[in-house]
Amino acid sequence: MLALRYLLMCGGFGMILVAVSILGFDLYEEALYRRALATPGVALPHVTKWRWRTPLALVLLAWGPILLAFSIVVVPTGMAGVRVSETSGTVSRKISETRVGHPGGWWLRRCPNSTGDKTVACAKRFIIRPSQRSI
Repeated sequence: MLALRYLLMCGGFGMILVAVSILGFDLYEEALYRRALATPGVALPHVTKWRWRTPLALVLLAWGPILLAFSIVVVPTGMAGVRVSETSGTVSRKISETRVGHPGGWWLRRCPNSTGDKTVACAKRFIIRPSQRSI
């Protein structure tokens, strides 16, 4: 998940960097044109058009991967309390050790009644049955 997060961040910030580079190149060509206008006897280069649509589109599209990357949070082992059910409360071991032998995952969300410094997550287990596995 960390690799996916960093890949999304690099992609989003790379799109912003490309947009700034396009505008920087257009500014450079505009400076060359104005310098040629100020110097008599020099052949004029072509008049440059500022490309605004492509950089604007890149910047607006870059927020998608950046927001996705910032929504991925990786919690180190042993740093979070996870509430498995209302009756048993939190467990101190890893989530994967709570029900060994069943492939699947956990849906995690913040509990509405979390208090204090430690954030408690409510967990709901989903199990992949052998008939649902893809080969």
